[in-house]
Amino acid sequence: MGTLILDMVISIDAITAAADGDLGFHDAGGGLGATMADQLRRLRTCDAILLGAQTYRLFSEFWPTTTAQDQQIAPFINATPKHVVSSTLDAAPWGQHEPATVERGDGVEVARRLTRKYAGDVVVWGSITLGESLLAAGAVDALWLRVVPVLMGAGRPLATGPLLQAPWHLQSSVAYPGGVLGLVYQRHV
Repeated sequence: MGTLILDMVISIDAITAAADGDLGFHDAGGGLGATMADQLRRLRTCDAILLGAQTYRLFSEFWPTTTAQDQQIAPFINATPKHVVSSTLDAAPWGQHEPATVERGDGVEVARRLTRKYAGDVVVWGSITLGESLLAAGAVDALWLRVVPVLMGAGRPLATGPLLQAPWHLQSSVAYPGGVLGLVYQRHV
């Protein structure tokens, strides 16, 4: 049985996307390139990727044709089983790679089922709405945060509404060139 990991890129003030959905702030401090070696090392514990429908649409436009020469994590993303929580998608193609599996129903239940199915971890990448519901339900076991050096002031926060007040333990932190900060938190149980 694996754990559920929420991997998010956030601003200093914990914004995950601009109000209009734009993610351009990810390029602040020179972008996330310097974080990729650590990202790939952490992903080795993961047996599956879980995405919301909107993040799937963004990812499926970029990752299936991206190679290791372009992004060193591309082979992992393209080879790892992907699941997409959606009530609207009928299929989730992934270029010439295995398609993602469309999962119907409650995202929290889907995530819990997948962590029982896979021996390794399940990573939820981006997927703001799904991530927020998983946090609210107390289903997230670990947070992988990459904090980019920009204050947004407004936009989609990492979490809103009532959350379980579970304490988190800082497992590791690293400062990257350009001011990006990598934080890994484990939830205390």
